Amino acid sequence: MELDTGSTLTCISKANFDALNLHNCTVIPCNERLRVANYQYETASCKAMVDVEFRGKSWVLPLFVVDCKFPTLLGRDWICVVFGTDWLDRLVEMMDQNHLNSVSAAQRESVIGRIKQSSVFESGVGEVRDYELVLISNLMPG
Repeated sequence: MELDTGSTLTCISKANFDALNLHNCTVIPCNERLRVANYQYETASCKAMVDVEFRGKSWVLPLFVVDCKFPTLLGRDWICVVFGTDWLDRLVEMMDQNHLNSVSAAQRESVIGRIKQSSVFESGVGEVRDYELVLISNLMPG
């Protein structure tokens, strides 16, 4: 499963969903049209309400099933439930504590504000411009 903060919904291909053998979940037919990263559209034919457990908490969350070859994406719908609606603030704070001590609080707040107001958090494909993101391969959540 890929963490995809640009994805509004959590999705899985039908082949991967079938391989999970989730017999105890409720499957609801739907016709949810999804705009994917290459600007094409795919359709989720059903929504499975699945039991999710993480760090001692549990939820029943929607998992949209797509009838084509499709990556399994952990979207913002699950991210906000599992990690909280302040997940972005906490991520930036964690990065700041571990790696970005040279960035001022004002600069950090400016970046967070621009990200929150950008098209990234709208339905569909969005982007944040004029910022460089440095990926740190050994960064682990606290």
